[in-house]
Amino acid sequence: MLIKTEKRTQETEVVGNIYCNMCGRQLKTDKHGYYEDFVHIEKRWGYTSEKDGKEQSVDICEHCWDKFTAGFAIKDK
Repeated sequence: MLIKTEKRTQETEVVGNIYCNMCGRQLKTDKHGYYEDFVHIEKRWGYTSEKDGKEQSVDICEHCWDKFTAGFAIKDK
C-alpha cells in the first residue's frame, strides 16, 4: 500500500489591535489574550438612506458605551 501525502499551507485571520472609535483608546488584553469587553456594531445602509450601499462598523469600549447610552431617550432594561 502506498499513501501519498502533501503539504498544505492554510491562512488564518487573527484579530490585531482593537481601538474604541469614540475615545481612540486601544483595548487591552488579559494574560490569556482575551480582549476587555466592547460593543461591535456593523451596518449596511439601505436604499432609503443617503448612505445607500455604504458599510460601516465601529467598536466601542464599555466606558464609552455607558456615556453613549446615557443620552438615550428610551433607556435599556
